[in-house]
Amino acid sequence: MANAPEALQFSCNDYMCEIAYQMGTAKNPEYADSLALKRLREYSELFCLDKKSGIEIAESKPHVTDAYGIPSAIGQGTHNYATIQLARYVSAIASKGNVFSLSLIEGETDVAGEFAPKETVIEEKIELPDSVWHTVQSGMLKFAENNAVLKDMKIDVAGKTGTAQEAKNRPDHALFIGYAPAEQPQITMAVRIANGYGSSNATAVGKNILNYYFGLESQDKIITGEASQALNTRTD
Repeated sequence: MANAPEALQFSCNDYMCEIAYQMGTAKNPEYADSLALKRLREYSELFCLDKKSGIEIAESKPHVTDAYGIPSAIGQGTHNYATIQLARYVSAIASKGNVFSLSLIEGETDVAGEFAPKETVIEEKIELPDSVWHTVQSGMLKFAENNAVLKDMKIDVAGKTGTAQEAKNRPDHALFIGYAPAEQPQITMAVRIANGYGSSNATAVGKNILNYYFGLESQDKIITGEASQALNTRTD
């Protein structure tokens, strides 16, 4: 891959692993796994991936990788995150650094019947050069523009897929994160299908969510399965 946006577009594992290798050789010509892991942890903590989101239901504690620095650069190692934590992560990318408070509660109605929406708070602000945000966002846009599921969308979408491996005798977990519109985001999302085979299945769900949110497809069409179809299913 010639550059980072293309590496994101094509999910180039070699490119990402090379970055981790360079992290591990920053202070010494000989690769040090501990140094690569230290840098990965620093960036993960920057995006609050080491913290729970704080939503009002039970939530598993995240775990930032602490082993296998180079594989960890492509999401392997010992990474472990709840889907809501990935949703907060992608919202920070979409907003160029705002880590928002998350809630399942839209607002509260008082005894007089007055509705007060729950305020969204910026809990952390990630300060990075505009060039960094542009690199990541353009890569996610390129991915969506060339993705078989998303490329015909009537709005510009930015996104990225992932496949979390569990065991050889079980299907992989399907994952999609994204936001839209790409230039002025109104909605961000993380979609995970446990043992959902290919990530295209999670992407198809994300597409249906976006079509419904922006009024691009009717609810009936989405519910009856005529919008985006999943490939393979697991029923056990």
